[in-house]
Amino acid sequence: DRDVTGVQTCALPILPLLPDERTLASPAMREAVGEIRARFERDSATATLAASRVTLRGRFPLKEILARMTAQTGNRFDTSAVDPKLLSREFQVDDNSPPFWTAIDDLSKQAGLSYASDQKPHSLGLASDGEASRHELAVTESGPFRIAILSASLRPSFSPSPKLLRIRWSLRAEPRLRPLYASIAARQFSASTDTTAFKLLTPTAKWELSMGEGSQLLELDSDFEIPPKSAPRVVTFGGSFEVEMAAGPQRFVFDDLTSTRRESRKFGGATVALQHVELPPAGEKAGNAKIEISLVYDQGGPAFESYRTWMYHNEAWLETKDGRRIKHQPIISTRRQGDGSVAVEYNFADVPGTPRDVRFVYVAPTLIAPVPVEIRFPKIPLARAAAEGIKR
Repeated sequence: DRDVTGVQTCALPILPLLPDERTLASPAMREAVGEIRARFERDSATATLAASRVTLRGRFPLKEILARMTAQTGNRFDTSAVDPKLLSREFQVDDNSPPFWTAIDDLSKQAGLSYASDQKPHSLGLASDGEASRHELAVTESGPFRIAILSASLRPSFSPSPKLLRIRWSLRAEPRLRPLYASIAARQFSASTDTTAFKLLTPTAKWELSMGEGSQLLELDSDFEIPPKSAPRVVTFGGSFEVEMAAGPQRFVFDDLTSTRRESRKFGGATVALQHVELPPAGEKAGNAKIEISLVYDQGGPAFESYRTWMYHNEAWLETKDGRRIKHQPIISTRRQGDGSVAVEYNFADVPGTPRDVRFVYVAPTLIAPVPVEIRFPKIPLARAAAEGIKR
């Protein structure tokens, strides 16, 4: 079986077959079923972080190729900047289950497309002008990530070394995913020729860089010192780092907002509980509402820091019986609680004064985990190969 991401997984078909452990008389059986459920839920979330693949052969209009890629991988495309005539033009594809990035790179090169630096959430922005991709010196993949060398050049240095090697590179995740931030340490990177390993300019530097939850292209510089008598024409560049990922999004639904009990919902490693509810007085046509929930992860959750509060600002809304969604206001309050959970407050306007006619829906990842990224680029030409195109 395959889930919507195109990733092989057996956990999802099995989960509905497990009995509700609350109905089991034996404490040992309840514990065993609970452990099995938790493991399968975690495996399902983890499986979504693997690279998706494309299987497509034949000649089709570009628009249909992109639609089929979306159906197979869950990766959506924003084609608002693509010439409509190009979308109708037919292209030959012979994809025998390559990773998503290999498939879309090959198609983009054939169709003359480029990728947008900023894009809509969970969509890959495409444009008819393919110049940006042709300026990449080299491209590689690591799991669901695409890494490209944008430039590699020698330049004057203010340090005692007369020259500085600067390699500018980019990182992009499959658009279906929700990358939170990349944790990068300079000492994990290297650059060399066949005979010389270059020193890092700032070996102790560390960065924690937001990826805009997948909406932004992350671009970075790696700097190295070049010995005075060295004049490299090509270099080998590589490194490793981790990207914190939110996986396995799950809807946590609270139907009764008038209950005096502190209701909670658990799925995988995430537990969401209603903390506080304020609704318009009964009988009012409409008014303001305030919903505070708590979110805690059994394991693998991100350490709470004030600059990371945005990570807990997940999708949430009130829903009326007729299916109308009421979006929350832009300002969201977040605070840490003594039990290790995080309290998140959402405010709503124009809420019907009939509390039993609305329910609260919160969509949260069931797993937040680091995904390793390994890269290696052999023989990158220095400041002279901008027109050589994509190389794998």
